[in-house]
Formats: sequence, structure tokens, C-alpha cells
Amino acid sequence: MAVTIKSVAGRAGVSAITVSRVINGTGYVSEGTRARVMAAVEELQYVPNSVAKSLRSQQTCTLALLVTDVTSSYWTTIARGAEDEAAAQGYGIFLCNTDEDPAKEARYLEMLLRRRVDGLLVGPTPGSVPLLERVQRHGVEFALLDRTVEGIEADVVRGDSRGGAASAMAHLLATGRRRVAFIGGPTATSTGRD
Repeated sequence: MAVTIKSVAGRAGVSAITVSRVINGTGYVSEGTRARVMAAVEELQYVPNSVAKSLRSQQTCTLALLVTDVTSSYWTTIARGAEDEAAAQGYGIFLCNTDEDPAKEARYLEMLLRRRVDGLLVGPTPGSVPLLERVQRHGVEFALLDRTVEGIEADVVRGDSRGGAASAMAHLLATGRRRVAFIGGPTATSTGRD
């Protein structure tokens, strides 16, 4: 049988609203009552229902990260950083791998809209425009990662590969190097990155 807020209230000899005040830190509750409620929470191993709380607050404390290739070290580094920062701010994060497939991206975005995530970090696919327009209509905040999407107004987070390469070359030339070689990976056309 599930342990509910009413179970805790019954064990502590208080009302469900008093249990809610203690758990959420809202409203006045005497120290003695607070101690009884917390003892009942501990004894029953009560876990608050975050779904019920999110219905009241209209906030789920969840974000989503849509990446185009989860096996890429580029995206795993971004995923790690996003997850670390989300956790530090009290958020959970869903990781979704689109494989550069607009249909897969559409399925994920539909699921995430239904789950009422609080925000999205999106590594967009080539077919993202109508999907992101729908996300905007639903009022979900999002930022684009790695690529801009023509026709979509959004914050964009991306590296400056060209600027970095120019700075590296300027440094090498300034330190007297004259024979410089470059060994690179995939081109911008295959990754979408500059």
C-alpha cells in the first residue's frame, strides 16, 4: 500500500495541510508538531509526490537535452556539463538522442511537451523549424546548441572553432613558428559545426 500524505498525517496526529506545510516549508508550524511530522515521514519512509506538487506549482524541475549523436565525445561532454549544472540547480534532466532524425526529434519533443518539462537544450536537426515553432507556441523555454535554425528566435550556445583556430595560428606565428600543420576531424558540412 502506498504511503500518502494522509498516512503521515494520521501517524503524526495532524491534518494533511500541516504535513504539507512541514514538507514544503510554508506556513507556521510549531517545533513540536514539526518534529512529530518529520518522525512520521521518516518512520513511514514517505516520499513526496512531485507530480502533485508540479500540478500546483506548474513547474516540474525537469529539463531535457536533445543531442544529435550521444556517442560523440562532443555531445557527451555537453551532456555531462548540462547534467552537472541542472543537478546543482535542483533540476533533473532527460537525455534524448535524435540521431539527426527529424522524426525522432519530433517524437521526443512531443513526449517532453506532454511531460511539461521546464526547459529544453536542443541540438537541432535539419527539420527542426516546425518543431521548434510548436515548442514556442507552448511557451517552453529553450536554447539551441551548436547550430542556429533559420527563422527561429532563440539563444544559441556554440563554440567558435574558426576564431579558436585563428587565435591558435596567430599565437604560433607570434612565437616564431613558420611551418604549421593542421590535422582535423569531420568538416562542418558533416557535423554542422563551424
